[in-house]
Amino acid sequence: MRWKQWRGRARVKVATHALYRDFPKEGTEGNVWQRFESIVQAHANRPAVSGEKGVLTYRQLWKQARAIQRALGPPGPPVALLLRHEASMIAPILGAVAAGRPYVFLNPSLPVERLRFMLEDSGAKTLITKDTMQVADTLTGPDIVRLDVADMIQAAKDASEDETNANAVPIQAGAPLCMNYTSGTTSTPSGVVRSHRALLVNIRNMTRLGKISPADRLTCLISPTFGAAMMDIFGALLNGACLHIYDVRGSGLEKLPDWIEANEITFYHSVPTLFRSFVSAVKDASTLRSMRFVLLGGEQVFASDLDAFQRLFPRGAVFQNVLGMTEGAGILCSYLADHGTPNTENRVPVGYPVDEKQIWIADEHGAQLPFGEPGEIVVQSRALSTGYINREEATRRKFREAADGSGDCLLFTGDLGRIRPDDGALVWLGRKDLQAKVGGIRISPAEVEAELLKLPSIRAAAVTVVTSGENKQAQILAWVIARENSFLDPDALRRELQNELPGDAMPGRFIQLDSLPVLPNGKVDRNSLTLDHPAVKRGANLFPVAPRTDTERTVAAAFARTLNVERVGAYDHFFELGGDSLGAINVLGTLSTTYGFELPTVALLHHPTVAVLAEMIPIWAAQATSAGTSFGGQALPAKNLSIVTMRTQGTRAPIFICPGGHGSENELLVFAKMLVMLDLDRPIHGLRLSAFTDRYRDMHSLTAAAAEIGEQLLSAHPHGAFILMGECGSGVLAAEIARWIEQVAPDRMPEKIILLDSRTNEHRLAHGTRFENADELLQPHMKDFFRLLLTWETPQVNFPMELINSEGFLSEGNDPSLGWQKLSRHPLPVHRIPGDHFSYIREHADKVASVIHKMLDTNEAAAASVSGNSGDLDRAG
Repeated sequence: MRWKQWRGRARVKVATHALYRDFPKEGTEGNVWQRFESIVQAHANRPAVSGEKGVLTYRQLWKQARAIQRALGPPGPPVALLLRHEASMIAPILGAVAAGRPYVFLNPSLPVERLRFMLEDSGAKTLITKDTMQVADTLTGPDIVRLDVADMIQAAKDASEDETNANAVPIQAGAPLCMNYTSGTTSTPSGVVRSHRALLVNIRNMTRLGKISPADRLTCLISPTFGAAMMDIFGALLNGACLHIYDVRGSGLEKLPDWIEANEITFYHSVPTLFRSFVSAVKDASTLRSMRFVLLGGEQVFASDLDAFQRLFPRGAVFQNVLGMTEGAGILCSYLADHGTPNTENRVPVGYPVDEKQIWIADEHGAQLPFGEPGEIVVQSRALSTGYINREEATRRKFREAADGSGDCLLFTGDLGRIRPDDGALVWLGRKDLQAKVGGIRISPAEVEAELLKLPSIRAAAVTVVTSGENKQAQILAWVIARENSFLDPDALRRELQNELPGDAMPGRFIQLDSLPVLPNGKVDRNSLTLDHPAVKRGANLFPVAPRTDTERTVAAAFARTLNVERVGAYDHFFELGGDSLGAINVLGTLSTTYGFELPTVALLHHPTVAVLAEMIPIWAAQATSAGTSFGGQALPAKNLSIVTMRTQGTRAPIFICPGGHGSENELLVFAKMLVMLDLDRPIHGLRLSAFTDRYRDMHSLTAAAAEIGEQLLSAHPHGAFILMGECGSGVLAAEIARWIEQVAPDRMPEKIILLDSRTNEHRLAHGTRFENADELLQPHMKDFFRLLLTWETPQVNFPMELINSEGFLSEGNDPSLGWQKLSRHPLPVHRIPGDHFSYIREHADKVASVIHKMLDTNEAAAASVSGNSGDLDRAG
């Protein structure tokens, strides 16, 4: 279905002022100067621009622009404008527009080398600046004509009426209007050409969505170097509204709420980072009583941003989140919300395509994906930028001709998104080039930022992924700003986040800042958030204490070897040093081998420093060697090295887990997080199936593997009941272990068997999952394991089971039991979890934990397992 045909979107009413006039579509086929002159004729004496030095009316601004047009002469090469963020910058912009000269705005706060690059790359031969601006001296040479803006404004005052009313230059709608340079958050900035028509289409959409009228007062907080500022400048001046210029860098954010109140601002626009700092500076919500519209774009907008709007801004105001970009010539999608809009997801959608824009989601080959599938956002329109300056290859790669014969252009944005199936709203998932793999898992920094911003102690946050060491190990850095009177403790933050983030998405370091570094357009300057940042070095232990005991020295050596660092002190923190879940497994494996017993898999989550972990080791060692206390709060004996203890405390029957994949510790760590959330009165142990990998190749049947593993399980737990769980292919193994126990020791049968996202061989083969290409896809030990799985003869099972299945697996066919009901002589309850086979535990651990809790510890779950209907679905979440 074409997205433009979607009609299920929610509507938010934007109040319309009596002075509002619709922006007709035919108005986009002229040029910007024509539209501005028509506004001057209608509103000559209304305020146009307000700054520190006063207010200009539309007629005064028009006279200044005409004077600058005369100074520039006939149409020719581009014009560069090197001006500060103040009211005097507007007339040169309009003067260049009137002269038919494309302009490029140079922000003097940018590095000189970047300014020089933009000047040379744009091909500008004229520079409008102020004589007092010293940086202009380093940029201009004999081939650059330099004009002083003060002289031209004075000429406007002296000009006669005939001079002011000189004939306008003919300008076509498709002619270039300006050149904007991308923010360069991830690479060298690129110049993008925008036409008159593209800007007019954007302002028309902005006007109609925000109902901008001459009664409005719009903020201008963003430097005109960036395309977003054109929305403020022309959104006001092409509608008869007043543009209020505020220099955030010079005046600070603390004064912004009072400035908004004093100027009775009605329309606010910035990037989300700036908005968060702004609302944190609001001490009294009454200062915002004049506000009726808030527009955010350019970065991820989170639920906490909408919550701040609903909490602080007056009722009747509207919140707009847009997807916009320089290459797309402005707004592509828009989402409107108000005080009645539900705020239930971490990411606020960017909504629906605006007029003259079509959008879909493409796979890596450019083919359109269905609703719900994530991929690259593609835009189709005639109102896009025309490409990059002096970058033909990049232009060909991102700007392509539409294949439908419409004459439209396709823009492959490099942004990721998905269209929600329930309401058709587009959710922005961030930049492709900001995605990273950590521990083999693809991490979206925006997802981590969303969870950080939900914490009550954090006011603002940014997340970056860096690599360090000879092995280029990736680690996640969380840059955080505390709320007033809040103390940020990294260990406490990890405890708060561990139920929300997959283990590999947990930040390795939390670096506290007073403020986030930003680019001139207000976006976070991620290029400066690296391991070389001064705050990272300040965060190191300034007074290190050397390891003092043999155990501390052993633990410190394990930290140093895993993390590839030279020295580790007694109070150094494993995760602050850059450790992650994979590193934790390596450290625990090393120490388990050294001391002859299995350390708890979650040990480093609770004891992350060298000193504390070293203090716990003799305690665990004593538990492991205590006679007759294998369970009931004690670790397993050292001889059972293929069984990993994840929770020692508990008086009820223990849980044994057969993890998915190839049964490594990393899979167990995923389960550890989920089962610790349960807070059950049960010890939890994992069968480290990877310890059997050398034996798989010598075995000829899954029954042989189940017998060997079952013997170790019964040896480790010789008396009493237990729970057996199996995930993925190991669910089949768990069922065979139970069947083997039923034959050799029927009195030791598991109290309950729980299978997670596991399907029978018959179901797997019926739905196209085969292993003919296993030689290409799987490591040797996994090939051996899957070979054994295929030997299972799918016999009847005569013991009760319960299933937990992901929606991804349940979508394959009509059998919610994934083939198990055909083998079972008992009713088989099925519990459904959101997500696919990979994400259902990692991203929905709380829902899985809730289902297991019901299974094990409520009478309702027990009743359901006896009387439930075959294949009944119980949806969790």
